[in-house]
Amino acid sequence: MRSTMNVAAALFAGLIMAVSARTAAADPCAGVVCNNTTVQRLSPAADVSNPKVLVRPTDGGQQALNCTPVGGVFLTLKASHPLFSETYAALLEATVNNRKVSFRIVTGSPDCEIAFAVLENP
Repeated sequence: MRSTMNVAAALFAGLIMAVSARTAAADPCAGVVCNNTTVQRLSPAADVSNPKVLVRPTDGGQQALNCTPVGGVFLTLKASHPLFSETYAALLEATVNNRKVSFRIVTGSPDCEIAFAVLENP
């Protein structure tokens, strides 16, 4: 009887771990990072007084970030970023070639401001 309970407990623990791993893989964004995602959309914002590019990660989960995504889904790359051109070029390359990218977000930013982005090896 005791061994049956141990087997059942082990199976249940394995099921919980599998579901947790699947959830983590489905939502790569949490805290201040989005890891190994692709870019679904790059959208230059029309506001000329505050130029920026809105970036939508493909895998979702932006609500789990420690910031407020624009429209609930977009991260923001501000034109005032000191490496705006380089970061935008990297995001364009990632979008065109469907490469994985990781983002670091400015903690608590009201528009999920991108601090930096890293292209991952294919």
